[in-house]
Amino acid sequence: MVRLILLTFLFFPSITLAESCKPYFKRASSDFGIPNGVLQTVSHIEARKHPWTINVKGKGYYFKTKEYAVDYVNKLIKAGYKNIDIGCMQVNFKYHGKNFTNLEEMFEPEINVTYAAKFLSTNYKEFKDWKKAVAAFHSKEERLGQVYLGKFLRDFHTFN
Repeated sequence: MVRLILLTFLFFPSITLAESCKPYFKRASSDFGIPNGVLQTVSHIEARKHPWTINVKGKGYYFKTKEYAVDYVNKLIKAGYKNIDIGCMQVNFKYHGKNFTNLEEMFEPEINVTYAAKFLSTNYKEFKDWKKAVAAFHSKEERLGQVYLGKFLRDFHTFN
């Protein structure tokens, strides 16, 4: 049993607090006037608060390191995929990638969370309603946004 636990730590290293998404929610929420719990809930739904996460065609992938994640996304891009959700907040490469210097930056937890907070805040300014802003974070297509909002409302109490 001890050997199994040791092997788990060797081959599947845990993410340190500095690498995780969690340290950045409070400040980004404060900086952009987002109610407590909103960013945490979105990140939980999107990436289980794991920074080296992507989603392609509805399938989520979790990587041990940022380097593995970046390498995989580069391969996907070379293969013609662009609609890829990236990082703590699953920021979409196709629609938002141009706002980052490179993929490494998109995966940086602080930058990813801050960008998503700014985007969510922009949605709020447009819709004047946090529920609508959250729905539009996922999709401005009303049906998809409403499905997402249902997931959000189910989990929101946990982080508020």
